[in-house]
Amino acid sequence: MKYQLYKSFFALLRRLPWGVLTALSKGIAALLRGPIAYRRAVVYDNLKRSFPEKSTAELERIAHDFYDHLVFQFLSSPKLLAQPTEVIKREHMLVEGMEIFAMLKAEGKPLSLVLMGHCGNWELFSAGQIYFDEIGIQQEQLYRPLKDEALDRVQLEMRSALGSMTTPKDQVGRRLIQLMRQSPDSGHTIAFIADQTPGQDGRVGLWADFLNQPTAFLDGAERLAAKYQLPVVYMDVVRHNNRCYTGRMKLLSATPHLLPRHELTKLYIHELEQTIRRDPACWLWSHRRWKLKPPEAQSTPSQIN
Repeated sequence: MKYQLYKSFFALLRRLPWGVLTALSKGIAALLRGPIAYRRAVVYDNLKRSFPEKSTAELERIAHDFYDHLVFQFLSSPKLLAQPTEVIKREHMLVEGMEIFAMLKAEGKPLSLVLMGHCGNWELFSAGQIYFDEIGIQQEQLYRPLKDEALDRVQLEMRSALGSMTTPKDQVGRRLIQLMRQSPDSGHTIAFIADQTPGQDGRVGLWADFLNQPTAFLDGAERLAAKYQLPVVYMDVVRHNNRCYTGRMKLLSATPHLLPRHELTKLYIHELEQTIRRDPACWLWSHRRWKLKPPEAQSTPSQIN
């Protein structure tokens, strides 16, 4: 029953004209940052500590834009991912740097990892398969299953509509082993949204100075890349407007197993911060990213220069 309700709701969003979606999202965003105050304290606290150099007016503008962007992303994703591929490529999503994957495949490295953050419309990245199809590579995304199984099912259907595949995060190691046993002609890349907060189990990969404060990061992608000698690419997201983005692929390392420990994660952190600073409103500020506090001995930002 819940599954059908979610399906009907997503189908309704797909049928709404862009003008109606825009007006609806602005109205909901005004409620969230106003009377409802959805995580408003979290958003403003995160922004103040990340950008101490900005004035109150500047932070207000970023927060205002953030809520508009967040709501529009949620409401528009079903419609965006239901567009014909030629419309997506022409109006909504351009991917630059695909030659990196073709080059790696030609060099005998058909399996790679892509690191990205909660920047722009990360749901739209599912449409990246239409670009990977052109060079014979299958795109796959890691995801954290939702507690609401019906909503999880609907979202997975939406993400796979254009051919992208999905794998639960706790199965990535097993999945990589399966892929490495495939024919070297079978190109494959797996995308990690790698800016999530480590869990409360204490499994922090490293502490780094990120957006002016000590920040806990996971290093699972780095460890997998080094263990299986997989090239790693970063996707920089550029927003042109709330329904048009460019994903710029940048090779972080073709040989991560040769790098010092945590060097790859540091490279990712640097690139992610540049993406966020260029367009702050596009990041997920409502997330309690700094709920973990560093050990006293690591409280000074000394790990990344």
